[in-house]
Amino acid sequence: MHPRDEEIWRAIDRGDREIDWEAWFGHPEGAGYLSAAGHEVTARAVTGLTSFFDSRWLPKAATPSPAARRFPSDSLG
Repeated sequence: MHPRDEEIWRAIDRGDREIDWEAWFGHPEGAGYLSAAGHEVTARAVTGLTSFFDSRWLPKAATPSPAARRFPSDSLG
């Protein structure tokens, strides 16, 4: 993991920052398994996903509210 990614995920865990697509994909230098073309595709994916879903979707999807019902039995007490 790239040191920048570790710092970002710690901030997300502390609640200092919301998750975003750039954090989800990680810093390109931490993805040594990708080719130059792979890095370009990743950058386009971050831009496209942010544009399509807006910046508010991923935090809601990744950390649903405690009040969200996940299973019907959750509301049976």
